[in-house]
Amino acid sequence: AVSAQNDEDFVGISGGIFAKPGQFPFQAALLIKKESSSTLCGGSIISEVWIITAAHCLDTAKSVQVVVGTENIRKLDNAQKFLVSNTKNIIIHPKYLKTYFNNDVGLLKLDTKIKFSNLVSMIKFPK
Repeated sequence: AVSAQNDEDFVGISGGIFAKPGQFPFQAALLIKKESSSTLCGGSIISEVWIITAAHCLDTAKSVQVVVGTENIRKLDNAQKFLVSNTKNIIIHPKYLKTYFNNDVGLLKLDTKIKFSNLVSMIKFPK
């Protein structure tokens, strides 16, 4: 499960404010497991099975836990959780350059569909 130790240990966005339920229904929390460490990144829902994120988050990832439907990473009771452990479903832009963060785009393909609601939806693209 995705969690922070406690409020004192949690480092958020400096000057940031807490989101309201449903304010960012396209947001996904990503807990990335690497060889000897873990990191937390954000992503956006672009379809029922696809999450877009930064390639530097996925670089060397062994697995990724995806959490949607919560504005608080410490309250996961009603959140939807998905595990991406097949590295074929962790896709990094083929021209990603780690040194300069060029083409810093990655995709995650989920094995099961996200259930959309007023708290969870895909990002709206311009027409």
